[in-house]
Parts: sequence; structure tokens; C-alpha cells
Amino acid sequence: MGPSVLLRGCQSETDVVESGEKDHCERGSAMQELISALTAHEEECSREFEADLSAFCTRHMDAQLVQQLRQLVAEGEEDLAYRAFYALTIIYRNRKDYQQLQALFEENPRFAGHPSYHHLLILFQLEAETFFDALELLELAREDARQHRDNAGYLHLFAHLFVYTCEKSRGEMREQVRREYYDDVERAVEDAIRLDPAYAKFYCTKARVVAQRGRYGEAYSLINKAVATESSARKDYALRLLDYRHCETVILLQEQREYFQGEMEKLRRSVPSLPKLKTFVPGRGPKAYEGAEPYCFVSYAHINSDRVYPIVEQLMQRGIRLWYDDGIEAGSDFREFIAEKIRDSWQVLLFASHESIQPGFVRNEINYALHCGKPILRVNLDDVELTPGMELSLGGMQYVDATEPGGDYLERIVRTLLAERKEKA
Repeated sequence: MGPSVLLRGCQSETDVVESGEKDHCERGSAMQELISALTAHEEECSREFEADLSAFCTRHMDAQLVQQLRQLVAEGEEDLAYRAFYALTIIYRNRKDYQQLQALFEENPRFAGHPSYHHLLILFQLEAETFFDALELLELAREDARQHRDNAGYLHLFAHLFVYTCEKSRGEMREQVRREYYDDVERAVEDAIRLDPAYAKFYCTKARVVAQRGRYGEAYSLINKAVATESSARKDYALRLLDYRHCETVILLQEQREYFQGEMEKLRRSVPSLPKLKTFVPGRGPKAYEGAEPYCFVSYAHINSDRVYPIVEQLMQRGIRLWYDDGIEAGSDFREFIAEKIRDSWQVLLFASHESIQPGFVRNEINYALHCGKPILRVNLDDVELTPGMELSLGGMQYVDATEPGGDYLERIVRTLLAERKEKA
């Protein structure tokens, strides 16, 4: 159904009075204004389209606008329906209504072929901090940046996703991201600045990027550039400055951490008898199940192995078959192997901690398990708080608190896993 059909019924003042549909005519006028805003720019991937549509949604954000947009998504012709979908993602993100946003994506897979669709999906996944696969999103963002080199927003999102992943992850995951994406990211953020040198946030993001290569002096200069460039006329001016100084603090902490790690390594080499820093050692836990019977896949952060292994061992003694990665070398074959193990399991046992919910292999595993429709039992190892996006992804799935005194939580884990297995049988 096109715009002309959606707007019919408002031919004249006389018709309106006689039919008693003045309100309907006013709604038609509002719909016409909305359609004009949605179609003001021909190119859906242009920065101007995104900026103007965001401004329109901010000015008119109310229940009527949402209702009209949902009507267009359901009844409008393909291009108009997608633009209405685009506007709804803006509104729900501004409201931080991630439940509605997730439902919107799930209800409209038909839009996945639009060139700006991945841009919207990445923004949702990143802001809601769902159980997304960081490497998969980075690939999508890099491809978007390559396809839309004249859109500073797409270029910046690629850079922002990169620094978010590097700052939140540790070890091999962070090094892999740095190796595979740094050069493309630095070019992307430089191109974003070239396209829009007055947009202060780009300088802050570049500061976070170059800090990943240890160029701290340059990073601090870029933070100051962001502060100096930011417009004091913005309503959120003070918040912007606080955000830039927060980023500066994060970079400073990273510099100090790397300095002390380097000094500790020098000290360790100069004093051979000094114990090495504690690291993960494969093979210390009980032997993972390898057989044809149904098993449960264990998802955990290696740094938590001292807390996870005793629980795994006690569960195995109670007859629960568990498979877990006890130190497989990461790589492309590793990812395929892990995916196969998740697909073939009857359930996933997630050991949630401050470390495991950061971007990395555990998030990737849970993202894939959700994609496969696997039930997930969460075991909290500490007072971890999931992001709204993670809570939304796990929905009403059960969890057990392993921080409680005593071993009662073990029995609850066993009962829950066996009940799920019985249900699956």
C-alpha cells in the first residue's frame, strides 16, 4: 500500500465536516509530513538522511509517531516501509527500549537486504551490549566502511566497534582484533575526520584507536582536540566533555597497565627464581566428555578456571556429561570445532563472571547457542550484572548463584540440567 492510499479521505473541508472525520484528516496531514521526512533523501545510506531523520524523530517523538511508523512498516511499499523501520530503530535506541528494538528486528527479516540494514543492526547490538559475536560484527562494519567511504557515520562506527572490543577484551581475543583490523580502522577514522572535521567525537575515537598501538602522546593530544572542537551550543555539551575525559582516563589506565606489565616481565627475566604471573594451564581440569551420548557444553572464561574446574568435576561425579574447552589453540579450525560442539550439545552451561561477559569467545559461544536455540543455564560465579541486552537475550532462562555459602547450588544445577535433558528426550 503506497502513500496515496494511506492518505486518502481528506479531500476538502466540507467532506470532513459532513463525515465527522476532521481528526482523521489531521492524522492524514501528520502522515503526509512523516512520509515527506522519510523520503526527503533519495539515498538511505547517506549521512544526511540519518541526521535529518534523527532530528525529525526527536522533534515529533510520541505515541502517534510510533503508531504511524508501525503502520507504514506493515502496509507501506518496500522502500517506504524500510525507511519507517529505520526511523523506529532511531526512536527505540533513543528510548533505550531494547526489547521493542529486538522485536522489531525479529519481526522484519525481510529488510536484511537493504544496504543500511547492517549499520542499524550493529548500532543495536553495540548499544544494548547483547551476546554478539564481536568478530562477526567487525566484519560487517568493515564491509560497510568499504562500501560507504563517503559516509563518516559508517566509518566511525567501524572504528568505535573496534576500540570497544579492544578495551573490553583481553589476551588472545584483543591481540587478534588488533592484528586483523587496526590498519583498516585507522584509515577509516582518518577518512571520517576528513569528511567531517568539525565533529569532535571523531578525534576522541581516533585517540582510542592510536592508543591500541601505544601512541599515547598522540592520543592525549587528540582528546584535547576533541574538547577544543566540541560546540558549546550543544545541549549535551557538558556530558560530551565528561565523555572525552572519561576516554582519556581509560587510555591513561591502559598505558599504566602496560607499563607495569612490562616492568614485571623485565623483573621476572632478571630474577629467574621469581614465579611467573598466573596464567591458564590447559589440562588441569577433569577430562571433558568425548562420546556419542548427550552432553552439556560448558562456556567459561579461562581466567576463571580455578573456580570452574571444581564445579565441573563435582557435576561429572554426579553423572552429568560435560564438554568444555580446556585449552584448544584459537584459530579458524577452533571456531568451527567449538560451533560443532555447541550444535551437538543438549544444553549450554554458562559460568557468568565479570570476565566472561566481556567481548570475547564466551560471548561468541552464547550468541551462537542462542542462534541454535539451545537452552542456557547461567551459573553466576560473582556478583556480575548483565547488560540490558544480555538480560534480553537470555530472557526468562534460569540461573543459579554459585556465590551462596554451602554446596546447595550444585544440586540445583544437577536438577535443572537433568530436567532439561528429560524434556529433550
